Amino acid sequence: MRCSDLLAAFLAERPLGNILTDEQIERHLKNAIRFYCGWATLVNAPSAFQVAQAEARIAGADLLFPEPGQAVHSPVDASNRVAGEQDFDLSPSEYALIWPLFRLYVEREDAIGLESSRSLGIEQYGRSTAEVEAAIAAYEEMLPKRAFMYEVITI
Repeated sequence: MRCSDLLAAFLAERPLGNILTDEQIERHLKNAIRFYCGWATLVNAPSAFQVAQAEARIAGADLLFPEPGQAVHSPVDASNRVAGEQDFDLSPSEYALIWPLFRLYVEREDAIGLESSRSLGIEQYGRSTAEVEAAIAAYEEMLPKRAFMYEVITI
């Protein structure tokens, strides 16, 4: 599932009452991917170290540690776009961990916008920013445990 396809599907079926722009929503998808990549590499976007490991295995050698300065994370840049090389193909497992965090990020910014519009007399609906922040903190705390994966080695 490509990130651009997931984003297009979300924008097409945008939740009722969502006040965010397409660019804001895209930024949150990239932020969720970036956070996930702090704990695990994307299967279809290997790090420079993983590429070097694969090449070493083909050559019959073991490459146990990265060289100084060698990237060990997926190549996610600092932009807020999911286009070109940043349009990653997420595995079902990656999607299952990234998508709920993305939805929480969108809900938080939506709640911030709604709370700030109260002075105009607009009544807020949905969860408050504090409630969403608590849900995000809980999810971000458990994500490293769920994202952790290690190759099984038999002796």
